[in-house]
Amino acid sequence: MKKLRTYSAALCFAFGAFLFGEFYPFTKFPMYSSFPNYSYVFYLTDEHGAFVPLNKYHSFGGAFSHVFFSTANDLEIQNGDGKESKLELYRIGKKMMHYLELESGQKIRNIQIHRIHFFHWKNKIVKLDRVLYEN
Repeated sequence: MKKLRTYSAALCFAFGAFLFGEFYPFTKFPMYSSFPNYSYVFYLTDEHGAFVPLNKYHSFGGAFSHVFFSTANDLEIQNGDGKESKLELYRIGKKMMHYLELESGQKIRNIQIHRIHFFHWKNKIVKLDRVLYEN
């Protein structure tokens, strides 16, 4: 009986893939078929350099990373793999700070937004930490 259920589920999935075509989860392309050569991590520090949790401002890492990329795209800044200039990072960081203020409903002072850029170079993982914005 268990084999019948398994085969029935597989048959339904195959039929759905044929019927619906290129719609998730019935797609020919894997969602994670390739990975970029870089990764960004964002975090906050106070005026003394101490780590400040994002949840203090009603945010979390995934959403905050999304704010970076969507803001860069909105500002028509080419982004990813460290392509952003210092001025572009400042512009993005300023909008990210504004996002935190809106999310938390409070004016934020003496906080820095950092971006760590990890990438693979010459058989090593390289880490570059930049301050995007501080107020």
